[in-house]
Amino acid sequence: MHSGVYRVLLVLTGAACTGKRDALRFYMYDEPTIDMSWLAQCAGYDRLVQSAEGEGMQEVHVHSALRAHPFRTRNASEAALFYAPLWEYSSFMLGTCKGICHAERIKSAHKALQRSPHFRRAPERHFWVSSKSFQVTYATPGQRVLGYVDKRGPAPAGMRLISASLAQRIFPLNTLLARTTVGRMKSFGRIWPTPRSSAVGRCTFDTGHQPNQVALRAFSPHAPRPIFLFFAGGLDVCCTGRRIRCEVGQLLLELADDVHVDVGLRGDVLRSLSAGASLPAQPCTMKALELLARKRLQPLRDLVGSLKAAGGHDDANSSKYEAMGRMMAASVFCLCPAGDTCTTSRFVTTIAAGCIPVVLCDKLQGPFGSRAGSHLQPVPYESFWIKYPTADFVKRPAGLLEFLRAMSAAEIAHRQEALAANREQVLLQISGAQAGTRLLEDVADCVEVNAGMAHSFALRAA
Repeated sequence: MHSGVYRVLLVLTGAACTGKRDALRFYMYDEPTIDMSWLAQCAGYDRLVQSAEGEGMQEVHVHSALRAHPFRTRNASEAALFYAPLWEYSSFMLGTCKGICHAERIKSAHKALQRSPHFRRAPERHFWVSSKSFQVTYATPGQRVLGYVDKRGPAPAGMRLISASLAQRIFPLNTLLARTTVGRMKSFGRIWPTPRSSAVGRCTFDTGHQPNQVALRAFSPHAPRPIFLFFAGGLDVCCTGRRIRCEVGQLLLELADDVHVDVGLRGDVLRSLSAGASLPAQPCTMKALELLARKRLQPLRDLVGSLKAAGGHDDANSSKYEAMGRMMAASVFCLCPAGDTCTTSRFVTTIAAGCIPVVLCDKLQGPFGSRAGSHLQPVPYESFWIKYPTADFVKRPAGLLEFLRAMSAAEIAHRQEALAANREQVLLQISGAQAGTRLLEDVADCVEVNAGMAHSFALRAA
């Protein structure tokens, strides 16, 4: 099967067989200093999983999918891959548990991996998962990050608000893990000769996000879907999705009752509005407010007042999170525009909800085995998603709605059936899902290149 696919990996690991099972056989560290799954017993864990901030907890679901996987071996000498269940995001967010703080857990993991003969021999064959690039929190003036501090509260004495990178959150582990393979919610590519602060490892692969848990539970393949098109999110983003998101606000002019667009007017944004109803730092949001005022035939100042009274869209508001999950599970199509990159948590939640993704980012590939140059058979996203050309959308947003309205009921049903049939290829949260094996194939593909580079460096040094 796939002749020569794992040739480099098998030669380097000395694997006796050339079969897929041997190339994917992995050893999972189970000592508590490295295996942080015991954090599930900590206060606040369940609340975190069920909140909007739980999108960074894919590390938890990777562990669940691999813990009893048939390719796991408890004999390290049989392993081609080594899995370190470092729940760094969960650790960071949960803080002190059983008398141990986040920084102490990271230092203990650092020491344990340094002592490990498996890690010392082949760090490039190790993989782990971190589901969040940056997390806004407070830090000391020297940007030393000790653990998560609720950004909604007042700043602690002597600290200031920062976006803590992955490297900052796991220091000093970031240097030790520089040659490893890292599962990310947004992969950065196959090889980074010089590790980036947001990537840390040398090779990354896409694990996706934890989906909205309400949407995941609410999914039913035969449930009625009264909402035709749904979107909820911010409009002022940088980079890839800047122009796309700004034009999403134009959909507010759609008068149909079955189109729901929530432009993500968070409570903190609304509270920052001046008496003159101005948001100069957020031009796309301001533009959307003006469109919404026009649609409702009311002065902008009155609209702002009503939105302030409603409290806006606070990510920490559990009722907003739950409402979003339920509405996506009741929608036929869910808009998935690019954010800072093509990859967003909304895409995975859309699949969890059984809502047909309408992708507005031409280069989006989706998690597991669809990276350029990969030997893997990609998830057949094209059988259920709609990829609408971004240039066409930016030029005329209303054309997207016309395109979707013209789609036949038979085609919609076909795409819904294909989505339901392939959810287990993407979602690690489904019992018995094939996503766990797909993840291991992606890891092996990444490690093959990573190990090949290490071997090349060794030959040069010799």
